[in-house]
Amino acid sequence: MLYNPNAFKSRSEADSLEIISSYPFASLITVDASGIPQLTHCPMVYQTDTQAAWLEGHIARANSHHAQWTEKQPVLVIFNGPDAYVSPSWYGNVQNVPTWNYIVVHVRGILHKEDEPSAKDDLLKRLIAHLEPSYAQHWRGLAADYQQRMLQAIVGFKIKIHSIEGKFKLSQNRLPADVKGILEAYAAGNEKQRALAVWMKRIRDEL
Repeated sequence: MLYNPNAFKSRSEADSLEIISSYPFASLITVDASGIPQLTHCPMVYQTDTQAAWLEGHIARANSHHAQWTEKQPVLVIFNGPDAYVSPSWYGNVQNVPTWNYIVVHVRGILHKEDEPSAKDDLLKRLIAHLEPSYAQHWRGLAADYQQRMLQAIVGFKIKIHSIEGKFKLSQNRLPADVKGILEAYAAGNEKQRALAVWMKRIRDEL
């Protein structure tokens, strides 16, 4: 279960879906028959059809994780958005301690293995369309035997989504003067800090 105080809960599923789209490299977590958690890091994309919403992706066949998937495997997928340190020196009051701001999205659902070559080829085309549309023609132009070897080397999956929960911990519980100090520091900081500054402004506008 995600610890998610009300102040940090995403008020908009669209915000969570934007994080999934912008930060597609996720953690795929299952529990095996012995009760031991198993985890694979891999990119996933969000798709919808007339019946459901899905995440889909693939892992290496050499990865033993897929051998432990059951017919209707419950899964947790975690997408990590930007994160950054918060210094107490940025607050107006010195009686404070450091903390961390971050965005995460947890997706729960049921995993279905996709191992037919045609299904995996379709899956790869959708991944390419999302991640690098200009590569689509190159993939279609590869030699057939090479494509077959590449498809054989992976195991695809689709996850039927049951729930999406976003946690946007962005100093919503701080005083306006504190938020101003954090925003100024982040705006002058690195890429992740600047991304958090943008989200902090957006979330405060939505409140």
